[in-house]
Amino acid sequence: MITLEINDSEIGAALNRLARAVTDMTPVMQDIGEELVVSTRKRSPPIRA
Repeated sequence: MITLEINDSEIGAALNRLARAVTDMTPVMQDIGEELVVSTRKRSPPIRA
């Protein structure tokens, strides 16, 4: 069995600071989501139909 442990406390703290600094987090979250998609696609093998 493989166990992954993710410590996201620093990321959570940074997002909380950011949330206090701005009112509309939509653009920031969209940018983060797009970067996550790009990085996942880079690591994943291509899907063939």
